[in-house]
Amino acid sequence: MAFEDAPLGIRDRLTKVLRAEDGHLGEPASVVRDARALLRSDTPNGDDISWMFDQISAAAPRRPQEALIWARITQEACRRRSQVLGRISGRREQRDLRRWLASAQIFEGRLLLALDSASAALAVLEEVLAGGEVDDNQRTRAEFYVVRARSVLGDPDAAEVLGARLAEALVARGNTALAAETLDAVGAAYHRAGRHDDAGRLLAQAMELAEGSGSREEVGRIALASAQVAAARGDHRAADAHLDLARSAAAQIGEPAQSGRVEEAAATILATQDRLDDAIRMAERAILHFNRGGEDTLALRAQLLRARLLRLHGEPEKAAVLLGAVAARVTASQNFELVAALEVEQAATH
Repeated sequence: MAFEDAPLGIRDRLTKVLRAEDGHLGEPASVVRDARALLRSDTPNGDDISWMFDQISAAAPRRPQEALIWARITQEACRRRSQVLGRISGRREQRDLRRWLASAQIFEGRLLLALDSASAALAVLEEVLAGGEVDDNQRTRAEFYVVRARSVLGDPDAAEVLGARLAEALVARGNTALAAETLDAVGAAYHRAGRHDDAGRLLAQAMELAEGSGSREEVGRIALASAQVAAARGDHRAADAHLDLARSAAAQIGEPAQSGRVEEAAATILATQDRLDDAIRMAERAILHFNRGGEDTLALRAQLLRARLLRLHGEPEKAAVLLGAVAARVTASQNFELVAALEVEQAATH
């Protein structure tokens, strides 16, 4: 048989299932259904499942929707292998499969959060925790994402109960950076709920842990959140101090995207103080940082912010020109929030 006529292996066949005929990512439910049918006829081995986890990890940073599909396919693969092995496998292999399944579910919860589907993420993660087949590391990760999900869903009190317990356990194990990130998520929930004093309290606790951990990345994130809370409370001097700390941390870690987020937040805060000249300048800095980091979506978001600031500054013509320049790219992004923001600004400048 010629090499090119050889039957495709399970990995190649799954990869092919992932894509429609035009090469674009297939509809998720349809892809998973087709993968399930494929797995019924071609049972994966342990190496195949390990390879699927590699696909999740590779896609997650830039292609979360693709990673989510791989996470669901991996769950199907774990279930199928467990079913086929049945009683012929030892307890250890079945236990490993259950833990692999839990890991794939935790990945799914994390990715659903990244895709702004917090309710679905919470359901998946609580199923994992209720199942009992998780090790300590898996339980920690699942509980961390549950805190984040409850925070996003506007339940800060419940998030704090779980978050405080998790943070205490993490500190006891020496993972103060993740403990800080946990309390940071709770602080963000209080901020979104308009409970700025509670937000400041949680963020102060988070900052103490972050500084103790030596994580400049976490210090920078918490400083940025603290600036936004201080601005909401009307404490502009504190907001400026937190922004300076966030800038310094971003510069130290050399992360253009984080530097962009700092300047973007600074622009928004300055706008609330009617310092529009400074706000426009910060928005322009944010765009430069995002472009340097290859963050196209964030750069477009900052462009729309700059257009809004130009309009507020009394320059609607400049704002309209900028909107015209980015409109096609925003529409092509298929990002709901960006498209909605574009439509709002377009209406406001006419």
